[in-house]
Amino acid sequence: MKAVLSFAGSAVEVCAHGPRAVALMDFLFHQVPRDPGAKPHARFELSEAVGGLSLSIDDAVCFEGADDGTAGSVFVGEVMYQIACRSRGGLLFHAAALAHHGQSVLLPGKSRSGKTTLVAWLAAKGFDYLTDEMVFVPSGGTAIDAFSRPLQLRRASRPVIENLIGPLPAEAVQVGSAFDLILPAALRSTVGIGRSDLALIVFPQYEAASPGELIRLSPAQAGLHLMEGLINARNLRAHGFPEVAALARQVPAYRAAYSSFSQVEGELLCLLP
Repeated sequence: MKAVLSFAGSAVEVCAHGPRAVALMDFLFHQVPRDPGAKPHARFELSEAVGGLSLSIDDAVCFEGADDGTAGSVFVGEVMYQIACRSRGGLLFHAAALAHHGQSVLLPGKSRSGKTTLVAWLAAKGFDYLTDEMVFVPSGGTAIDAFSRPLQLRRASRPVIENLIGPLPAEAVQVGSAFDLILPAALRSTVGIGRSDLALIVFPQYEAASPGELIRLSPAQAGLHLMEGLINARNLRAHGFPEVAALARQVPAYRAAYSSFSQVEGELLCLLP
């Protein structure tokens, strides 16, 4: 099985050899756009090996192991890294995204900030899942494209979601050593496909004992926070600052302080039409 994944003005080729490898690759990337005419700058091969799976990038082995969840986490992480390295033509953010009645919300957040757990909870509560990791805003507008991979949820966070919706079906989960990869369908969430309009930017911040607070940010404040999550800045004119400033002027942005996920849900529903 072979495909050229095209996203954010960048493309990579992914190949899988053997039924186990093919099944994992389909699990990871079946929602990511393909473009056979694009010219990939990196080539990935996932192969079945004795006792597990082997992943290589341009013929250099980068992973060998027995569990599919860990192999999948490495595979999708390396693909996103290579896409980001050559991304042009717009702003590529380290951010999650959800949609509600066709209106998209950008949720920028640092790694280990609890972003994916929040997104999983909101998806289980009825928001459409777009991505938990990477969002592209093509130049000149406020529409977004989302890299719709499975959610990569820390093992310790899984009980939070299962307490809300019950046990996750085994066929929708790839179990890893530290992370589980979860198809959004397991959360009863619709997956948003294609470009959508960005209606809102929210910077979530967990604060113990917070009553739930929503603070409107000025365009300057929003722009500075967005620059922190811009991952293709080195490929853009003036490191992307003029485009980020324009986006911050066009889309309302807020800081949401919360101590429970339900507070964020309520705040988002108040802001979205």
